[in-house]
Formats: sequence, structure tokens, C-alpha cells
Amino acid sequence: MKLRTHLLGLVAALSLTIGAISGVTAQNGTPEAAPAASPVAVTDCATLLQLGTQDDGCVIFINGIPDAGDLDLYIDGLKAVVGLTFDDVSGYFALPAGTYTFAIVPEGQPVDNALLTMPDVAIDAGIAHELAAVGMRAAPRLLVNTVDLSPLPPAPEGTPLSTTRIRVIHAAPDTAGVDVSLIGGDIAERLVADLTFAHASNYVQKTAGIYRVVFTSTDESVVSVALDRMQLDGNTVASVYAIGDANGDLQLLEVAIDLTEGTSTQRAVPPALVSEIIEVSRFMIYEGSCSRLSGKVAFELTGKGYNGAGPGTLAPWGSGNEPAGALGAVPVQYGEGVLDDLNFGELLGGRATSVVVTDDDSGEIVACGEIGGVVEDAGRFWQHDRLVIGLEAIGDSGVTGTATLIEDTGIRTDKITIAVALVISANG
Repeated sequence: MKLRTHLLGLVAALSLTIGAISGVTAQNGTPEAAPAASPVAVTDCATLLQLGTQDDGCVIFINGIPDAGDLDLYIDGLKAVVGLTFDDVSGYFALPAGTYTFAIVPEGQPVDNALLTMPDVAIDAGIAHELAAVGMRAAPRLLVNTVDLSPLPPAPEGTPLSTTRIRVIHAAPDTAGVDVSLIGGDIAERLVADLTFAHASNYVQKTAGIYRVVFTSTDESVVSVALDRMQLDGNTVASVYAIGDANGDLQLLEVAIDLTEGTSTQRAVPPALVSEIIEVSRFMIYEGSCSRLSGKVAFELTGKGYNGAGPGTLAPWGSGNEPAGALGAVPVQYGEGVLDDLNFGELLGGRATSVVVTDDDSGEIVACGEIGGVVEDAGRFWQHDRLVIGLEAIGDSGVTGTATLIEDTGIRTDKITIAVALVISANG
């Protein structure tokens, strides 16, 4: 199937290291002394954000290039984020720990037309990574900043509010070094001095509340810019990106994680799918719901498949036989597979799983359906219970269909047969 689709992606770090491609380093801030934090807290990103497993890293993509238009993000040649607008974020998604090649591509163009390709980017297990495209279209850069999600201490005694952790990233390409201050009420405090482009301040801990961020340039290219007020919530870790340019268009983009709720900054236009980037084909059973796939195969498919094509392989229904009836009948792609040693009680009673359909040519996910619903009881032991679920299109793939699961409980072993039937619309 030659199909178009949107595969969009969706944080924890134990150090304050800020890694960045193209020589980006952290500059000294003025962190405050604080009492010891409680040791009881989730510190791996996958558990906190309910993405993937503890062996995965977590990634969020940020478009901070003002003149590049909407951007696609490719990971190892596979499209991961589609059409991210300037000053927006993808939302976090999981990637298995390892080394990847990231490419920033104008929306809809092939990866060969990438504005920037960065090989050998390490994604560490349990660590949240902010990938920020910054600079200008003619000279883009990719910053990779890890996130400190260690437990926050309580607020100072006598303060009813909790604390927050914040840092600032200078991502405005035509602005020289800046002094960054936080103003809370009538009190101004310098966060970092002479922060230069593509650098990040150290984290500081502040009492939750409403603050203004003020930038004062060191070379008078920007005398002083007081940006909009910003709400810093308690028990939250925030990265504040200063994006835009020095011609009065500077703005803040906050990327935050709530350590209590396990929520994070999401895309302004919600992604069609948050998924791990794994090259797959045919249909598979993945862990997780369609909005939060782990990218891990939950159960392996076995059997010969439809007409011997192999388990999960999709092929045109009819195998070349002569059609009959109405000439306008809609053709169907069809595939079969078997889940050995499994029954409905085991399949439906545990973790969330989904039927995921992919395009053989691109490896991209084109349809997904969560496994659940009403099981039709056959009523007699020699008959088979059935469950039918719908498969919804991902992005603009135009692929929809159903998956029929039939339970066969035998004397010695159980199995579930899955049959997937797909309809592809004319615009798919």
C-alpha cells in the first residue's frame, strides 16, 4: 500500500546535564540552596509520563525556527512528527534507548531535503530529552537538553505554596548575550548573566506563582524586553525557550512537566498518534492505547496468514479470482494471524493493547484500534466467542476497517484468531 499518514509523536533525568548538538553547553545560573527533597518519587520518564517502559527514553520536539514554516521530524529515516508549527511542541513520545539520526525537514518534503541532519544523537533510558530546532532556516541548529525530574523540596517554612524548577534557553538567533531576570511581584532576581544563543541556564528553584521574564541585552541590541506574565505551577519542572528575533518579536515557549500528575506540555493541535518510532509492517498487536502506544509488541502473531501470505500480512481480498456482482464494490485489504496460548480473559483482563496497521512501503502507522468492547458469547462450548473492534485512520491515511477476534478454547490449549479487513478511501 502506498499511503500517506501522520505518525506523531509524544521525563526524567537524574543529572542537571544539558547536552546539545553543535556545541551547546549550560551556562552558570544562580541556583538557590534548598532543603533535601523526599526520596519517594518517580524519576524515570516512561513511568512518570506513562510512555513505553523503563528501558525507553522520552523525547519532545520543539519548533523554534521563525522562518522555516511547519516542520517534519524524521528519526532514522522514519517520519515521527508531522507539520509542527513555529512556537509549538510535539508532546512527549517514547524511544528505545540508543543512538539515532534526527532530520528536520520542511513539511511534506522528502528526508533528502532536510534543513539539518544530526547523526549519533544518544537517547538514554529513563531520561527526558527536549529536541529544539532553533536558529534560522539558512543556519538551523538542533539543541538536545535533558530534563531534571529529581524530587523537588518543599517550599521554605512559612510559605504555603510549593516549589518549581525552571531554566531559560536562549533560542533567538539574532540576539546577542542577554541577562535574564525573573520578577515576582515587586521583587526582581537575576536568573543568569550574559546567556548567549543556543545556551541554557542552570535550573533554579522558585516558589510557585506568577512571574515576568525580563531580557536585557549585553550589547544594547535589545535594551530590555519584559515578556508576558507566566504561571509557574508547584511541583513542576519547566524549560522556558526565548524564541523569535530581536525586532520586537521575542516570545516565550514553556515546556513543562508536572511531577505530581505526570502530565506535560502538549501540542496546540493534538497529534493523531503518540507512538514510539519503530519500523514495522502489516498488522501487529502493540502494548498501550492508540493515543499512547509503547511501540512494543504485546503478543506475537503466528499461523500461515491469509492464503499463506504469513501472519499479519495484508493482501487484496480474493487473491486474483474473478469478481462478481456490482462493479462498484469497494475492494478490501485482508490479513489473518493467530495468538497462541491466549484467551479473551487473559487478553482483555490485563494491560491495554491495540491492533496497529502499517504501510509496508513506509513502515508508518496508518490505522489503529484498541482491543476492547462487548464479547459475543456463542452460548455453546463447541462454538466460539467473538469480539469485533473498529480500526480508525491515523492522520490522513484514509485507512479504516475492523478486526475480528475469535476465541478457540480447547482442552489442552487456547488460541485467538484475528482477521483484519481494511478499506482505503480514494484520498489515501
